[in-house]
Amino acid sequence: MASVDSTRPIETGLRSYIGGKWSEPSTSDTVDIRNPANGQVIARVPCATPEDAELAVREARTAFDEGPWPRMPGTERGRILRQLADALWRQRDALADIVVAQGGCTIAQARGMQVYFPIQTLYRYAELAERNPVERFHIGAGAIPLQGGATVGQSMVIREPAGVVSAITPFNYPFLLNIQKIGPALAAGCTVVLKPTEYICWDAYEIARIADEETDLPPGVLNVLLGGRADVGEVLATHPMVDQVTFTGSTQTGRRIMANAATTVKRVTLELGGKSANVIFADADLDRALAGDSALVIRHCGQGCGHLTRVLVEEPLHDELLDRMTKRAKSVVVGDPTDPATEMGPLVNEAQWNRVKGYIDSGVEQGARLVTGGGRPAGLDVGYFMEPTIFADTTADMRIFQEEIFGPVVLVQRFKDEQEAIRLANDSIYGLNGAVWSGDLGRGLRVASAIRTGSIAVNGAGSSTWEMPYGGYKQSGLGREFGEWGFMEYTEVKAIRYDAR
Repeated sequence: MASVDSTRPIETGLRSYIGGKWSEPSTSDTVDIRNPANGQVIARVPCATPEDAELAVREARTAFDEGPWPRMPGTERGRILRQLADALWRQRDALADIVVAQGGCTIAQARGMQVYFPIQTLYRYAELAERNPVERFHIGAGAIPLQGGATVGQSMVIREPAGVVSAITPFNYPFLLNIQKIGPALAAGCTVVLKPTEYICWDAYEIARIADEETDLPPGVLNVLLGGRADVGEVLATHPMVDQVTFTGSTQTGRRIMANAATTVKRVTLELGGKSANVIFADADLDRALAGDSALVIRHCGQGCGHLTRVLVEEPLHDELLDRMTKRAKSVVVGDPTDPATEMGPLVNEAQWNRVKGYIDSGVEQGARLVTGGGRPAGLDVGYFMEPTIFADTTADMRIFQEEIFGPVVLVQRFKDEQEAIRLANDSIYGLNGAVWSGDLGRGLRVASAIRTGSIAVNGAGSSTWEMPYGGYKQSGLGREFGEWGFMEYTEVKAIRYDAR
């Protein structure tokens, strides 16, 4: 496998995978994959072109219309997905090293949430394929006499694969999100064209390589476009041979993809931005509310759409909460993501660092109080590192309150009562995630029900499990991922009526 050791030559062997073959570059245009901890180029990828996207879509279309995959028994699809999961699991630590090198998350997170967890979800999608819910059907009760002697015959409802799926994924959780698109789509019998972010795509190459070398996946079922920019994404969103687009990323890009998909009325699954509220009442167990850094935004340097970036705290608890959060933020170990002692690595690239810094400057300009952080950590002059940052005295009209920052920045805002907490939590175009902490479980559940969001935890009920659906209200997206809900996103419902006489 290609090495991610930055002391070795730059990797130049990564290629797009189309129709079961490695694609030779059709252009001299390339994109660099940089290690965000030191800025060094670790790989140089030929850019996929719109013509490559056209070919990949056609290969996926042929594989769906004429190939065995959609017509294959679910048990056989499940067997092949298990082959892929087994092979990925054998190489899990090498994959984690790639995820760290190209994206900057800590090695602990890479081995858990970023790599091990998605491989386990792939096993679960293999199980779903084997259970064959796509071919599940319900037969009507029989003929029913109608006026004039006519009858209604037998009927059944079946689920079928949606067709050709274009999957477009972002930079923050690349391996997880690539598997989260590929897994359910393939399990349902669809064929896929995957386009990861151009500058974070080494892991996608590895998925294609392992599928090619170690599974019985038929040609054209999985196609991967590396180095593709916005023009490639536009082909995948508008092409008439694509039946469904699934996208994870910013709300701004999601709107554009949705508009493009509308030209041919495609099915669209969107998991978009978030500005989620963490509501803490004065009677909450503060030790529990602060455990696991749930009131800070340091996991993967804040680059996650589901982070709880707005801490809404009842007035009597405000000062104590802010003081404890500040002390913890100042103690966070920021640095080399390959060091197991590191708690937070860098932002993904210079552009992202500048974006986050711009939001921090905006907060100061609009009158928010910068409590701690806001710049580069001392001693880390190389790489795209940012201090854990806390703002207080924010108001709902500030950009940092309303817009997704996607960095290690959290806002603390006080509230007076339950109704104000609900109003502030819902004062957002987003509705992806949330949390409520209260010594009164009834109130916690009541507030959780009133907040318009796709998922929410009450009193730290732990991480979402694979079976739980994940997705957003409002401009946080359409559809759901994970579990059987995610699987069903890639199916169509067909009603069949017939006369059995």
